Amino acid sequence: MTISKLHRFPHDPVLAKLLHASKNKPDSAIVIHDVCGYEKSYSQLLGDVMRTRNGLRMQLPSSIIDEHGILRQETPYIPVLTRSGYEFLVAFFAIRAIGGACIPFGSGILPEEASHFLSITKATCILVGSNDCIGRAAKITTFINSQGGAAFTLPISHDAEPVLASNVDIDEGLQLSPDGPGMVLFTSGTTGLPKGAILPRNCFTNVSLAKPGEACINYRPGHWIGGARTLIMPILAGKELYTLGEKGSAKEVLNAFRTHRITQAAFTPTLLRNMRGLLINSDGQVPNEKRDEYASWFKALDGLKCSAGMIDHSTLKFWTGLTGLHMYIGYSATELGGLTIATRDPVTTISLIGSPIPNIKVKLSEGNTGEILVKSPFMLIGYVGEDDLTRAAFDEEGYYKTGDLAELRDG
Repeated sequence: MTISKLHRFPHDPVLAKLLHASKNKPDSAIVIHDVCGYEKSYSQLLGDVMRTRNGLRMQLPSSIIDEHGILRQETPYIPVLTRSGYEFLVAFFAIRAIGGACIPFGSGILPEEASHFLSITKATCILVGSNDCIGRAAKITTFINSQGGAAFTLPISHDAEPVLASNVDIDEGLQLSPDGPGMVLFTSGTTGLPKGAILPRNCFTNVSLAKPGEACINYRPGHWIGGARTLIMPILAGKELYTLGEKGSAKEVLNAFRTHRITQAAFTPTLLRNMRGLLINSDGQVPNEKRDEYASWFKALDGLKCSAGMIDHSTLKFWTGLTGLHMYIGYSATELGGLTIATRDPVTTISLIGSPIPNIKVKLSEGNTGEILVKSPFMLIGYVGEDDLTRAAFDEEGYYKTGDLAELRDG
């Protein structure tokens, strides 16, 4: 049974992309393959988004929701705790559908850590996925309430009646600013307490509709920028998505390539090294009788794309030699909302990170050398509750100070 009632989303750039992609796919086509057991179409995704959104409207305090059912912008933040890529997507889109900003939590988050995050964002509700996340969420709310705070949980829907994309529309009277808060990702905290980077609503929307047959893989958690991008952007582009849960191992990633036709993937240097270790024998070589088989797993890719660190020469040589594909490098950071600089030509030297992608401005603090400074429509708009840190993060021209050093070569 598919619900035929007309539903409306506010005019949010992410939701507009979601509907556009949904309406270009058959209603019954499976687009999300989740290792947690979910095989879902766009209509099933929309059904779960609607049910979760309605649950939020019923349970959140009426004082923080306006007459249009949209969160007031003083308190837009809602945390999400789940291991499932599908449940993450349901929660993310449901929060956006009430004008909110999603805060993904890692599944191993401690009660004290979660309490700090809820305190600085003034959030009270945690959207929770199934299985062991329920128990951890209960410990978090118990701890917060014992400290005099207020917190409650709400389940993320995963079995609602499907809603056809043709029965969902954008309410042009509910325009949400593309520059408003759309998501919060907390930094690692290696140089102090984690900072909540507020990414704008238009983050992740620099995608175009995919060609038929395109498929992506996600193996990183949604509370990392690389995980958030590889969950959200394929669905906004209409690509089939294979998600390996919160952290897919090198063995699981290789198995996904072996069993599915994956056309796009973003690798990390660590993953490439670990996958290499599984393919070579004791003398460090790929067995001759296996070389063609291993290479065939990656033949649908148009190239090997690597980010989240600099690749070493031996790993670069191994993968380009095995697959016959060129390597491309990308540079990104949590605060930048994703990919900012990338190589356009095949990489032959491991120190190259490329040139700014379209609509991104980059300069170096000392002219041809120094700190990388970036201005992007997708970068953070500030840190939650940290006005001084926010001001210090930008130069006088509004460029974000990355803290990374580079030099300009050959223009």
